[in-house]
Amino acid sequence: MNPDEPTPDEAATDESGRPARGRLVASEVHPLDVDGVRTVSIGILVWTVALLALLPFTSRLRAAGMEWWLWTCVTGIVLGLVGLAYCRHRRDRMRQGRKDRSPQAQRGT
Repeated sequence: MNPDEPTPDEAATDESGRPARGRLVASEVHPLDVDGVRTVSIGILVWTVALLALLPFTSRLRAAGMEWWLWTCVTGIVLGLVGLAYCRHRRDRMRQGRKDRSPQAQRGT
């Protein structure tokens, strides 16, 4: 018998009620990007690269009736800039809220 495996009376079950193998361990997971500034910035970069890649083919796109591809890129960039302004404002509010709740702010120093 393997000493690492639980005995039948020690066997645990998962959320579905099925027997779990070994012990279940839950680890703490932190979010990667809380404020969204990096994510929106990368999105703007991707739309800009797509627009720059399509610009040399403007006449072909126009002839094929697909000029809307360019306008889709422009719209993605503009909406991304609006989103970036919002995310930066939100990030600054979150930072200010953390400062206001800090122990030093509570003491008045």
